[in-house]
Amino acid sequence: MILYITRKFHPSVGGMQRFNFKLTTNLRLLTEVCLIKWGGEQWFLPFFFVSAFFRALFAAATQKITCIYVSDGVLSPLGLVLKWILRKPAVVNIHGRDIAFDMKLYQAVIPWCLRRIDKVICVSGHLKEECVKRGVAANRLHVIPNGVDVQDFDIAVQPEHKDRLDALMGAPIAGRKIIVTVGRLVAKKGADSFIMNILPHLKKIYPDFIYLLVGDGPLEEKIKTLVKEGSWENTVYPIGPVSMDGGMLPVIYKMAHVFAMPNVRVHGDMEGFGIVAIEAGASGLPVVATRVDGITEAVKDGENGFLVEEKDYDSFAQKLAQLLRDEPARQAAGERAEKFVEKNYSWREIAKRYLEQFEAAAK
Repeated sequence: MILYITRKFHPSVGGMQRFNFKLTTNLRLLTEVCLIKWGGEQWFLPFFFVSAFFRALFAAATQKITCIYVSDGVLSPLGLVLKWILRKPAVVNIHGRDIAFDMKLYQAVIPWCLRRIDKVICVSGHLKEECVKRGVAANRLHVIPNGVDVQDFDIAVQPEHKDRLDALMGAPIAGRKIIVTVGRLVAKKGADSFIMNILPHLKKIYPDFIYLLVGDGPLEEKIKTLVKEGSWENTVYPIGPVSMDGGMLPVIYKMAHVFAMPNVRVHGDMEGFGIVAIEAGASGLPVVATRVDGITEAVKDGENGFLVEEKDYDSFAQKLAQLLRDEPARQAAGERAEKFVEKNYSWREIAKRYLEQFEAAAK
């Protein structure tokens, strides 16, 4: 039985939450899983550490645990302590900020723990390199990308879906083409840069479109200010977080015409992989993304999307305009993306690869 510990799970919303929900769901088709989870606010994390520790001890006393898995680097101290106490192998996942967080104490503690964990799974080769830089032995590091369940995105858009999106936006779509970005409103996602630097270029060459911004975060007020100052009220619509499971997110992917990932490099944070690019591809939605961090492993230029150099704002706008204008080219790009994702990122296959690592650690 796998002891699975995560601090990010439903009902809270986000990429990590979807990752843990999908991985546990698919692992349970293959093996037994004892899940210790937290799906609330992160200020509760110190209490969750204590609670998870005692719940893990109870689980080990009452069930046959073969491997301990903690779902991100922040939990690696807990994983290491449980490894020592329970005398069971421990596996940690690294997603991005959990290895790059720019704080001296954090950078002293977390890499120290990772160097003593049995296996470290990174969601991209880029993150594996970051772990190696911090002294983690290469033979303990393994790369497994994030996955998607393609059937989650196999939906037909209904008239009521359009009405719901109009309500979220507070305005009618009115036949305009939709560019969408999904993600937390944090610096590395580049939504503010997109509004300031790319939209002005795009508006000159393709004036009639909607930019739909799905997510929340610390830059929310800055985004609203940029929209107001730039008079983008009839173009940019920040609609907040939208649920994946039983919610509108698959519908939004399906209704959109192009997916934008205008990420930027940020010291102390990084995009480990970019699961939203895979979700977009599963929906038949072509992606235009900047060539930064782990995005280059989620978006393969010409296969499931197109990569543009960071700060090449005009090229980013030109590629968006090209896809918005050329219906056959956009459809062909979307079909390529869908086939690419189905072949390479099925959650069932990803879960098998995780189980292989857990079983190898337990030998």
